[in-house]
Amino acid sequence: MFKIIVSIFFVAAAVIIFFTKTKTEFAEVKLLRAKEASYSGAMESSKKIKQSVDKILGDYNQISENERERVDKAIPSKPETMKLAVDLDGLAARSGLTLKSVEVKDMSVSDSGENQAADQTGSVPRGAETVSFTAKLSGSYEAFYSFLRDLEKSLRLTDLKNVKVTSSSAGALEFLIEADTYRQAPERAI
Repeated sequence: MFKIIVSIFFVAAAVIIFFTKTKTEFAEVKLLRAKEASYSGAMESSKKIKQSVDKILGDYNQISENERERVDKAIPSKPETMKLAVDLDGLAARSGLTLKSVEVKDMSVSDSGENQAADQTGSVPRGAETVSFTAKLSGSYEAFYSFLRDLEKSLRLTDLKNVKVTSSSAGALEFLIEADTYRQAPERAI
């Protein structure tokens, strides 16, 4: 009988020692399993993001170089104020006008991606900035009309805001146009 009681005592002591010592280990294992599940979720999310990036890059690489150049001309990725002035001068010369001056004003974009200078008639889409300019031209009405048609057909997106016409002492007309064109907004760090 004594042997049975001692055996039961040792078994009970072993069970108590087992659960007290391993309770902290089980808690740690449970914590590690939760971390593993969290990391697995992050890995799955990372794989999905990588697949999306690969798909977008694949789509981008399928666009021909000619099409990329056309998009860059329509909405340049860099502030090309000198190129804008040269383009306006070329359009004016082709139409028979004289470009007297060009003033370019860059507009800023707010943190929300909305253009701060956007008026009530519309807003600039996210990822684009407005570049406002004023150009002073002189010549005949027919030449100015031709200039506006060429400006409309050019690849660079341009929105006329205001046109003022005055006559000069030499008999030619003076045209002052205020317009907006666009460029890609610089990328911001996330």
